[in-house]
Amino acid sequence: MANSLLPDPQLWVVYLMAMMFATADALQRPSAEAITPLVLEHDQLPAGAALNMSRMTAGAIIGPAIGGTILATWGTSWAYGLDAATYVISLGFYLA
Repeated sequence: MANSLLPDPQLWVVYLMAMMFATADALQRPSAEAITPLVLEHDQLPAGAALNMSRMTAGAIIGPAIGGTILATWGTSWAYGLDAATYVISLGFYLA
């Protein structure tokens, strides 16, 4: 967020953040997918996999649309601020 507000934003920061998010995703995704068979009965696994794929696809379509609307309407500061707020809310749910 701070980089985007600078008069001359640095591109290397974007690459660094992308690398960090990809690394975190590579560590988190296998464990998130491995928990599905532990919480569902064997006959429910296909439906669970379909629901998980629907969630990911909807997020890939709806997320950028909402983000683009926020960015175009309120600007970069609001977009990053709302993104940070959703991460804090998610962390709160995770810790609860």
